[in-house]
Amino acid sequence: MQPIPLLISLLCLFPIFGEAQIPLDIELTPRVQRDRTIDFIYEKRLPGVYTLYIEFLELENSQFKTRTFTLDGSRGTLFTLIPNFNDLGISFRYRFSFLPGEINPNVDLNYTYLLPFAADAITSVFEVTDNLAFHFGQNLPENRKSYRFVTEENTVYATRAGTVINVEDKFSNPDPLLENTSVQNEIVVLHEDGSRATYRGFVQGGVFCKIGDEIIPGQELGLIGDASTTNQLIFMVYYLTDFDFSENEGRLIAPLSSYSYLEPQFLTEVGGSTALDHGQSYVSSWSDEVITAEMSRREKRRYLSNR
Repeated sequence: MQPIPLLISLLCLFPIFGEAQIPLDIELTPRVQRDRTIDFIYEKRLPGVYTLYIEFLELENSQFKTRTFTLDGSRGTLFTLIPNFNDLGISFRYRFSFLPGEINPNVDLNYTYLLPFAADAITSVFEVTDNLAFHFGQNLPENRKSYRFVTEENTVYATRAGTVINVEDKFSNPDPLLENTSVQNEIVVLHEDGSRATYRGFVQGGVFCKIGDEIIPGQELGLIGDASTTNQLIFMVYYLTDFDFSENEGRLIAPLSSYSYLEPQFLTEVGGSTALDHGQSYVSSWSDEVITAEMSRREKRRYLSNR
């Protein structure tokens, strides 16, 4: 569950012949060239940015320092091993790990978000600070911050443009108090600046998007309840700040302490762009300026012409 990404560690021997290969979210393939150099080609099957760590356990006739790479595209060459002696081949054994997100991205701290409900909708806001620690037994970052929106609205809208990188839509009876975060339907969106937003609390079958979808502010994401009842949504914005692959060898879950949480500015009917105060109520406001802030010129023209 977000914001808990999987970390996959592999031991790789080269060359390998006749062994069944298990499909991975990210694959790394060494390719020997005629001049005895070896290109390492990655293929990423999932949307969004990933960080990959590679370490050579054995390396003969070449040089390489342990490194981390940011993977954005779906396929490319990470690096090339060059032989020290051209008449000899390179032998090696290596391992690599990866996890979603870019470490310490250049996050826009001044970005203005929409409230996650329709224009003119009224919502009350409460800060949530301890539920993740309770359920996962981990220490929270000092700036851990998420919001519980309480509203009569039942449709959730995107607060910012991005790519859907995770969807959970399998739980039939969500906890009405949203305290048990391990059994909640949710959507996770990766933003252009490397931050992520989690929207949590959707009813089963009420998610309108899938992994890989590109969304814009104000786009419907899903349903959090019935229009005749009071509904609740958990929302948080965060980004990956630190992860030492060498010290976390073999771990399957990145600790919550690897993340930093933002206190977003939201566009409201009164006060314009503002931080939200615990226990206060706000009226949602939409504007073309905020909705089109991260659009290209072509996307902006298309959006304005179709309004």
